[in-house]
Amino acid sequence: MDENGKEVSAKIFDEKCDSNLLFHCLVVKQTQQLVVSQIRLKQKFGKISPQEMNQIRKLLRKDSGRELE
Repeated sequence: MDENGKEVSAKIFDEKCDSNLLFHCLVVKQTQQLVVSQIRLKQKFGKISPQEMNQIRKLLRKDSGRELE
């Protein structure tokens, strides 16, 4: 699965995982016939100021349409 939860081919999965700058790749489940892998976006925020945190919260609230605590 890609970062949006959609099924992708092994070729696309490998291309995204090889880029390694934006994505973190996981093997979720593996059997002899099936491998379930998932691509996640890398998220590293580090230390941010209160003003930057408020800006991020406003954007997330706007995009999700939900109130954040």
